[in-house]
Amino acid sequence: YLPALSSFGSFTWLPDSAHGSETCWSKGNYSLFEVLQNDLNFEDLGFHFGSRTCESSSSDLGLHQLLLIERFFKMLLILSAMIFVFVQDRVVCDRELFPVSMFKMDIDESHQSDLQENDKIELLQGGEDSERRAVGPPIDVDVQPLKNQIADAYGFQKDPNKDQWKKLPSFEGQIGKGGWAAAAQLAEQFFRNNNNHATPWQNLLATRTPINLLYITAARYLFVTHVLWVQSNRKLIACKETRDKYSGIIQSFEIPATGVCFPLPYGSATYKSDYDVGLIGVNSGTLTQSFNQYFQAAGPNGFGKPSELVFDTNVYAFTLEFAMPAMFLKIPNTFPDKVAKLETKVKYKMQELASAYYKMFKYSDNFFQALTTSAQNNMQAAPWQVLNEWLTKFDNMNTAENFKKGARTDQAFRLAHNNKYQAFVAAVSQNGGYEPNMIDNVAKALLYAAEAYHTRGAMRHVVQGMQMKAINRGEFNTPLLTYDLWVSMIENWGDANKEYAHCGPNVLIAACLNKMSKYLWRMFNAMRLVRVRMPSRSSQGLLAFGTTDDPEAAALQWRRNGQATEPKSYYNFLKKFQCNGMVNVAAQAPAANLGLSVACMTRINNVVDAYNARLAALVTNKDGDVMA
Repeated sequence: YLPALSSFGSFTWLPDSAHGSETCWSKGNYSLFEVLQNDLNFEDLGFHFGSRTCESSSSDLGLHQLLLIERFFKMLLILSAMIFVFVQDRVVCDRELFPVSMFKMDIDESHQSDLQENDKIELLQGGEDSERRAVGPPIDVDVQPLKNQIADAYGFQKDPNKDQWKKLPSFEGQIGKGGWAAAAQLAEQFFRNNNNHATPWQNLLATRTPINLLYITAARYLFVTHVLWVQSNRKLIACKETRDKYSGIIQSFEIPATGVCFPLPYGSATYKSDYDVGLIGVNSGTLTQSFNQYFQAAGPNGFGKPSELVFDTNVYAFTLEFAMPAMFLKIPNTFPDKVAKLETKVKYKMQELASAYYKMFKYSDNFFQALTTSAQNNMQAAPWQVLNEWLTKFDNMNTAENFKKGARTDQAFRLAHNNKYQAFVAAVSQNGGYEPNMIDNVAKALLYAAEAYHTRGAMRHVVQGMQMKAINRGEFNTPLLTYDLWVSMIENWGDANKEYAHCGPNVLIAACLNKMSKYLWRMFNAMRLVRVRMPSRSSQGLLAFGTTDDPEAAALQWRRNGQATEPKSYYNFLKKFQCNGMVNVAAQAPAANLGLSVACMTRINNVVDAYNARLAALVTNKDGDVMA
């Protein structure tokens, strides 16, 4: 259908505000992609079309053509919905996503806002062209049994053209039965044989071919499930869930009567995927502690190091239930309402903000100081006092156990943080699990969690809004507050700085922006949604969206296209943030042989801080999602 547009030329998008409640098209200079992207900057979800077309600003575009265009796009929406059902297996893996196993695949990258369903950027990062790899090298001798007795025996479905699992099994009715014990022992022995390195998983990634790594991930999935089952006194089950019948996206979970369950994996997984498990149930905190203690114990019983180092797996507890309680069936009836009430209190709004600032603290002292100073300078005295109390509490926690790695080894750092995290979540289980006042413990625990968002707001924005697309689904939806978008903006900027630190001196400008693109995209998305909610007097002068050099659209383009992105996209972005020393004006491209400078990062931070300061000025000492 796309070629059909060539007969109509190109069109300019006019927002609803320009023509009452109607949506208009007129002759212009935007491509179809730009039109759709600009639409996304006016609507949170999808498109909508008015009941009539508007007067064309060009005499050569007739009413008949406009009606045809409108009908075409209505048809396109229907076709997009149908395609969505068939491309569920074509999703990408999200290394840094909020760590819950059923959300590990980056649904937002592959289906975001109807732009492109076939997004493979994650597979292209790191120089591995797994998208085009049809057949892998021979299977290693020690991996062949993993293929035969685990991957083949338990129904792992491999993509025929890529080193990627198309579908992972649920193990329903198989855990602890038949040949389960033998398969688990086989997987355990493999990982023990490869445990003689400081970072065993990194060593496997460096020394094994992709096809071998894929079968190793199958063994990891079974072995993690087995250890969790044993450590739960054989009470662990797969979570009962409800999925949308068209998209397959999870809508709700049932709190298990057995005390703990694990969500089923969703989507595909590559040979590079990690496997993080977000346990659900009253006993999930104590099971998380038991799981960590098993791996951290010295051999021969344990592995002598955290599971993250053994095979890139972390286990978490209570994160989703406290962030999105409405999606959990059979949770205590009063829990969702009580948590929602706490969320709107000044105390917990400032807790969220302090948690977000401490994500930035982990990766940039200078930006942390800039953001918190702006909050102090712009916020009323009463709410600032509450915020400062939380900042002081978190500073004391940092003094007791540093949030930063520093000079410690990977093992010492992860071990220390695991011990802190599991102590907090185990206390939640020991106090009955779903007690609203345990929200403090969960918030403190997340400051020590590996590869996790600190704030409930970021989880609601990214997981519920961008990935599950549940913002408009009332039944299982927890409302997205303005504060949620604020803290998500800060957290994702913090995570972008983490990726910036990984760039190092030898990574050039475009490659570094690609590396940061996932978090930049999410940050700009939060900023755009915040700007719409602000009073007009407060949004004046802030970074605007919907322009031809829209930074949100640019970051999404980098995320999807990677190295294939046109140089001008980076050029426009750098010019937008006045990083003039980073561009080649004549070529309209990033400057050659340069890395992304600290000065350019500072200019981006100044834009983020402008939003932060305006929002701080709107904070009142009243409960509710209240902005002055």
